[in-house]
Amino acid sequence: MTMTLASVLSKPAGPYDLPLKVKVIMVDKVVDYKNGNGETKQSLDFVVSDSTRIGRVRNYDSSKNSVIKAGNSLIIRNYITKGSGNAKLVITANSKLYKTTEEEAVENAELLAKQELHPPPAPEVTLKDVQRSPMKSLVSIKGQVVQEEMAQTVMAFNKPSTVKGFIIQNRVEFRCGET
Repeated sequence: MTMTLASVLSKPAGPYDLPLKVKVIMVDKVVDYKNGNGETKQSLDFVVSDSTRIGRVRNYDSSKNSVIKAGNSLIIRNYITKGSGNAKLVITANSKLYKTTEEEAVENAELLAKQELHPPPAPEVTLKDVQRSPMKSLVSIKGQVVQEEMAQTVMAFNKPSTVKGFIIQNRVEFRCGET
């Protein structure tokens, strides 16, 4: 018995062995990242669908990239769910991906997948309104960089990070930070 994407993504975050049959709708490009040990690794984001909904998946095992192709139907086992509300699946070295018979996708799956992988840009706000934006919300600003400060090294999450301040001007002066 296979699970539906809707039922899996509504479960609490954690590892699951329940088989999940999905169709790969869209695949993003491979992205390099540094893990906690400072090693450079690769991940691949893609969107899958079944008859109930679409879902975002991140693959951390590059040996599985060859079966992750748009149009392929897969059975996924030993995956992890992360987040709540707009949860996603995570594929690791312990996960199993098997090609299988055709799986049905939701209506407009390609459009929904494109919006999931590449959401529209954050709303543009004026520089004076940036400080009033809700915390942890993405916004876009427009202005001219009129001054840059020297780069400084600060500790963030117990690791040295380079931070550079700059001033953007658009009728109102506002100090920002850049990493």
